[in-house]
Amino acid sequence: KSLENLLFCCFCLVEEANIPYVFVPSKEDLGSVIRANRTCCLLMIRPHAEYKELYDEIVEKINKLESSIPKVE
Repeated sequence: KSLENLLFCCFCLVEEANIPYVFVPSKEDLGSVIRANRTCCLLMIRPHAEYKELYDEIVEKINKLESSIPKVE
């Protein structure tokens, strides 16, 4: 239960700060994308001038995903 509580707190902070995020199907998929030799449960990317265009493109895709998911109230 404590992991659930911790994740919920992190999720609330991300939502409140309007930080783009996306859930992936598996930790293995996420680990392989970053070429890690192990699974990965969280990946954070900060904006930087070197890859600003790619960062903006990813944020745009995340925002499109969010708008296609119906909100449950």
